[in-house]
Amino acid sequence: MSLRFFHGSYDELPIGTVLTARGDGYVGSADGQVEALFESHRPEGCIPRGEAVFLVADPDLIDAAGGYADFVYEVETDAAQGHDLAWYTQAQCLLGDGFTDRAAECALKYWAGIPFDDPSASLTEYLARSASVIAELDEEPGPALCL
Repeated sequence: MSLRFFHGSYDELPIGTVLTARGDGYVGSADGQVEALFESHRPEGCIPRGEAVFLVADPDLIDAAGGYADFVYEVETDAAQGHDLAWYTQAQCLLGDGFTDRAAECALKYWAGIPFDDPSASLTEYLARSASVIAELDEEPGPALCL
C-alpha cells in the first residue's frame, strides 16, 4: 500500500526520482547537539533522522516544517513514521537554556509520536527511508506558519 505525502526541494526533480536521505540536507544543516540528543534517544525500529526523507501531509506545511519550497512534489512511499516537530523545537530551546533532562523528555515524546502539548504549535513531520516523486505541484505553497 502506497502512502502519499509532499516534499519540498531546492532542486527541480524529474517525475520518478527516488528520494533518499542526503547528508547535506535537512539534518546535515541542523543543530548537531539536538540531532545527537534525538539520535541517542531513538528507539529501535524508528528511522534515524539522518537516514530519512522528510515529508508532510499538506504542501502548505513544507516551509513551517523547515523544508525548501522552491519545488514542491507529491511523493509516494511504502512506509513513513510520523513525529511532532514541535517537540524538536522545544528540545532545541531547552538545550539552549541548559535543561538537558527536559530536552531528553521532548526527544522521547517525539519518537513516541505523542502530539505536542499545544495543538496550535503541533506539526507532524513524516520520516521515510525513500519516496518516489509522482507529481510536481504547479502552485506556490501557502504562507509559513509560526511555531
